[in-house]
Amino acid sequence: MYSLTPGFMPITVQTKRANSRIDQQTVNGVIEILQTPDQQTLVAETHSNSKNQDSQIQAYAKLAGCDWTYYIQRLSITIGRSQEVNNKDNVDIDLYPIMAVSRHHAIINYNLHTRCWELKVVGKNGVRIDGYRNITNIVKLRSGCVIEIMGLEMMFIEANSVIAVSPKFTNLLESFNKTQYLLENSSAPPYSVTTMIAQAMLANHDFSSFNEIYTWIIREYPYYKHTRTTISLQKSITHTLNVNKAFEPVYANNNPTNSPPIKWRINEKFKHELLSYMSLEYQFTKFPTIANIQDVSLRVSLHKRT
Repeated sequence: MYSLTPGFMPITVQTKRANSRIDQQTVNGVIEILQTPDQQTLVAETHSNSKNQDSQIQAYAKLAGCDWTYYIQRLSITIGRSQEVNNKDNVDIDLYPIMAVSRHHAIINYNLHTRCWELKVVGKNGVRIDGYRNITNIVKLRSGCVIEIMGLEMMFIEANSVIAVSPKFTNLLESFNKTQYLLENSSAPPYSVTTMIAQAMLANHDFSSFNEIYTWIIREYPYYKHTRTTISLQKSITHTLNVNKAFEPVYANNNPTNSPPIKWRINEKFKHELLSYMSLEYQFTKFPTIANIQDVSLRVSLHKRT
């Protein structure tokens, strides 16, 4: 934990775009997903979190990247890029080797008159504060605002302050957590593409377009969407519809000449065989079956046929 040096009490600048109060867990979560460039910067190397073992650092504020933390212990610091690794340019936050960063790109200082922290843009490429581009203005910093310079994001956090994080980043964290949950808790469906196509058709009363089949499978089995295998799935659906006799195309005006099918349906001649195949897959998998209407109707239909 870092604490504010006695004698200076900066105020927190609130904005309508920011959430007024954020718990520490959410703050840490947002910091962990902040953007970082492909090449490691000097500030990330020099001020890596693995090197910050002291839990009682005296500082006015801190700048936190996804894997580094710089504690602000003076009333003015410079963000920029040194010419060489040994940093002879007197830069506090050294973003070397990002070439689009100016030698002296921005200055963060405490304004004794207004009693708040400010960021002054010096570099020609500007900065972004909470996603909004700023080229030349002096910006009052809010505890919890995210500063982005040429693809590197860092959060400014003032000691002993109420942290207010932009909804852009809290929403991003929520989406990230949902995606991670789906990736960790959803496995590849144990069903064949044939069975999933039939499930989609039964959900749509036996008639479905390609898009309806694809959309249904993506919705019911998020594995494909979140493992980026949707193109492979599309190809598998197309191949299965064209070669499996259990499915037949439906054409506009019943005229297949020079026109693609508008719908697909289960072929009545092979429906019983298809339902038997699906039932067999259900029996030999430990994956929970889809507990919905089409699954029930499948079993009722199969029972009547046999």
